[in-house]
Amino acid sequence: MQRINHDLAGITQRIAKLADQFETNVGLIKDVWKDDVGRGFIQQHTSEISPQINQLVSELAVTIEQFESIAKQLQDPDRY
Repeated sequence: MQRINHDLAGITQRIAKLADQFETNVGLIKDVWKDDVGRGFIQQHTSEISPQINQLVSELAVTIEQFESIAKQLQDPDRY
């Protein structure tokens, strides 16, 4: 049987790194856009992104565990 090649762990790490870069960029923008309009824009357009990315990373971790469990069961079904 051919093993399905997936790199969810690598994808998860890249998403987490992108989230960190995003937060850094938002911080830089906050330093420039200090007026009410700038703060309002940042709040409106960025406030939900970090929680969604954190949830995505968490769900990917669960999916990785599920894939690994299924792969083990397929390799040796009598053991599991």
